[in-house]
Parts: sequence; structure tokens; C-alpha cells
Amino acid sequence: MPDSLEFSNKEAWHDIWPGAKPDPGNWPIHYIIYYFCKQMMARETLEIGIGQRPSGTYMMGLHAKEVGGRHTGIDVSTTCISRARMIVEKFDLPVDILQCDSKAVVWLRRLDLCYVDGGHTYDQVVGDINRYSPFIKRNGLMIFDDYGKKHLQVTEAVDDLYDEELWDMLYLPHLRWVIWRRK
Repeated sequence: MPDSLEFSNKEAWHDIWPGAKPDPGNWPIHYIIYYFCKQMMARETLEIGIGQRPSGTYMMGLHAKEVGGRHTGIDVSTTCISRARMIVEKFDLPVDILQCDSKAVVWLRRLDLCYVDGGHTYDQVVGDINRYSPFIKRNGLMIFDDYGKKHLQVTEAVDDLYDEELWDMLYLPHLRWVIWRRK
């Protein structure tokens, strides 16, 4: 990744939250998502679960800005939403921020990439898969965070709904990710 990208993101955190430091555990994840977006030339991305440190929103929003695309972030937390909105405004990113449960969204646009890190119950993950997977383009990605022993309901939902006729699957245990690629 270019040095300027790293500098810009660190600057965002320090300007908005003096003394704040990006979560070192999540930095590699969001760089990887940015890299996937760049390699795929993704123009339409979705993030379910923005989280306390909206670095994913920044990275996918930055990529969307570079290619004339659009990113959407969904979260129920007021804190997560307000932090994401500050990042979007500060860097003038083409990002829509929705404060609601992902079940409440009526989605109609085709997606290049969907990053799922929202609710961790079996029903929530199944709902996100059923609601958004039909919109993933051919060769598009659905990335599921928190896959593995620590979050068994996420793991069970992803495993139960995986269809090898529709998807290729890659497990990355060090990231706690499963990635589905639409065939």
C-alpha cells in the first residue's frame, strides 16, 4: 500500500480523536479489503457492521472515491455511526451511512464486495446472507469476519448456507475470515 494511504488514515484518527490509535489487529484486515477492492476494481461495496473504529469505512470509501464508486456502511450503534460520519465528511468520501439493523435495509444494487461483521447470532448471519448474497456479482466477494471457534454461531451459519454450486470458499484462519467468491 502507498505510504500516503497509511498517513492519511492515521491522521484521520488523531485529528478526530486526539490520542487515539488505530487498532493494530484490524489494520491488516482493512488494508486487505482495500487491496481486494482495488484488484477487483470494485465500484459498489457494502459493510455490515461498521464497528467502533471505522477504518473499513475509510478504506472502502477511499477506494470508492478513487474509482467513482459508492460504499455503504450499516450499523445500529450511534457511536459507530457518528464516528463513521466524521470520517466520511473529513475526507469527502462517497459513502452512505445507514443507522439500522441490516434486516431493515431493502437492497437493490449489485455488489462487488460485501464485508459481513454485523450481528453474531446464527439468525442475524443467515439473514445477512439471504438478504445480500443474491446481489453479489459474478466473481464478487462476500467476506465473513469472526469465523471460527470464538463465534460458533457465525461459523455455523456460514457453513450451513454455503452452496458449492454458487460459490468458491477460502478460509483464512489467521484473519478469522471465510471468503465466498461468486462463480
